Amino acid sequence: MSSAPRWLKAVTYGMGALIVVLTLVLLGELGRRAFTTAEDTAVMERAPIALAAGERIAGLTGGDRRTVLLVEATDGSQRLVVLNHDDGSVTDWPLSP
Repeated sequence: MSSAPRWLKAVTYGMGALIVVLTLVLLGELGRRAFTTAEDTAVMERAPIALAAGERIAGLTGGDRRTVLLVEATDGSQRLVVLNHDDGSVTDWPLSP
């Protein structure tokens, strides 16, 4: 490729870089989904809540005393569910769309 025009070399290297970047993004997205699914499963096994059909855990945070879940339905509605580890209580707040 030493006799190829300069613009052709640039296009070739650019395409190679684009393929590498897209591959890394795809692997990152697959890893994030796998991690989130495993995280959702672990929380739901311990949590005294039930998700309705079409709901999923969109966010998860917490610590030693409580866990906060952002539950999202397929229609776009969301609710916050707080699990208190001290007394086992569950608080559910619907969020306005």
